[in-house]
Amino acid sequence: TQTVLEALHFSCDLRLPVHVPQKQKNHLVEHTVSLFGLKRVANNIIGTQMTSTQGGLSHGERRRLNLAVLMMSFPHVLICDEAVS
Repeated sequence: TQTVLEALHFSCDLRLPVHVPQKQKNHLVEHTVSLFGLKRVANNIIGTQMTSTQGGLSHGERRRLNLAVLMMSFPHVLICDEAVS
């Protein structure tokens, strides 16, 4: 089970080239957390509010986290089939 920060760091490590310095990756993760409004839940374990002792993530927070993970690869185009709040 991962926290929001752990999930973003993992995604960043997998999607970015090896030559990108860890300091730059950390900055990217911090910026992404801020950009997607996930600071309040950054250390929460990903899961439903029923399965996490820290309250889990709301549906909107999980959707934003999913998009944040995808953005770690800097896609040229991102097509969303639902409105994102």
